[in-house]
Amino acid sequence: GSVIVYDNSGKHEDTDDPQFSKNGEIYVVPTSGTGHPTRLTNDQVDDNAPAFSPDGRQIAYFHGGEIWGMNRSGGNEHMILGNGQGGFTPRWSPDGSKIAFTTCCGPDHNVELGTWYTKHPTVLTGVVDVKTGRVTDLSNIGMSTDYNVPQWTDNQHLLVLRVPTH
Repeated sequence: GSVIVYDNSGKHEDTDDPQFSKNGEIYVVPTSGTGHPTRLTNDQVDDNAPAFSPDGRQIAYFHGGEIWGMNRSGGNEHMILGNGQGGFTPRWSPDGSKIAFTTCCGPDHNVELGTWYTKHPTVLTGVVDVKTGRVTDLSNIGMSTDYNVPQWTDNQHLLVLRVPTH
C-alpha cells in the first residue's frame, strides 16, 4: 500500500488502444505524494498493465505480447507466460500462486459500450501457475472486450463479465 505501479507511454500513447502503446513503460510512485516516479522498465517494448503480487514483492505485466514478472524494484525480469501463448491484463490470485490473463482473439461481435456499439473480438481467459508455468485454458469463457478483465474472488474462482463463445 505504500507504492502504486502503473504504465505510461507519455505523449506517444496509442489513443486507439492505450494498453498496447508500443513505447509503454512501467513506473512506481510512493502513495505518500512525497516522492517522484521511478521508471522500472526501459526496453522499447510495450510494457503495460502491471499488477502487484499479493505480498507486494513481484510485479506481473504485459511485455511485448507475453506476461513477464520482475521484482518490486524492477530487477530480475523474467518471462512467466510466453512462447506464443500471448497474454495480457495479468491478475494475481490472492495467494500469489496463479495469474489470470486474457488473450485475443475470438470472433468479432457487436459490443455495447455506453451509448454506442462497436465491433470487438472476443477476449479469452486463461490461468498460469506461477511456479510450473502450466496454463489452464478457459477458452470457453470469453469477454466482450479487455475493458473488463478477470478478477479473483478467492484462490479458486474468477469473476468475469462473460459472453458466450463457440
